[in-house]
Amino acid sequence: MSLSTLSHPQMGEVTLKIFQDQGVLKNTQFGRYNMDINLETKKLNELSNKYEEVKSSYFSELERDVNRRDGSARQDALHERFMQESRDRYYDAKEAFEAQVKLVAKLLQDKNT
Repeated sequence: MSLSTLSHPQMGEVTLKIFQDQGVLKNTQFGRYNMDINLETKKLNELSNKYEEVKSSYFSELERDVNRRDGSARQDALHERFMQESRDRYYDAKEAFEAQVKLVAKLLQDKNT
């Protein structure tokens, strides 16, 4: 068993217990459960990285937006569409990450009961 701690600015620190089998997983409910936890925890780490990447990009784009000068109506429309797409990517990544945190926490809670 190993501990993995994820730190998230809005959700605080989340510590996850990761169960790793050193050999071949046996075809048992426990082995299947560990495989599910490992898979979902790996997915959680990937979503966390993606979320942080998208968040950083989004806030950088907001910073540039603050300093942006007005352009033509076409340029403004293109810029607004770009900012909306960026905002959508940010909220989608945030939602996926938070849902995965809840899923892994539930798997761990079910394991401990």
